[in-house]
Amino acid sequence: VTANSAAIKKVLDEVKAFGVDKKDVRTSQFSLSANYIYPKDGPARVVGYTVTSSLEVISKKIDEASRLLDAL
Repeated sequence: VTANSAAIKKVLDEVKAFGVDKKDVRTSQFSLSANYIYPKDGPARVVGYTVTSSLEVISKKIDEASRLLDAL
């Protein structure tokens, strides 16, 4: 979760620098899923987790959107 938070912060900093208003940014999806291994001789074990986040960004600067995406 820490690495995901750091990545999201970087994206939010870029979006802010681009001039997108805070009210035009929202988390649209967040999930935390366990990763398992399935050994032949025992029960499944959790070996890690995957965190996924999606942000929705509304920008009025459509002609500059590719510059924002390139910065990310």
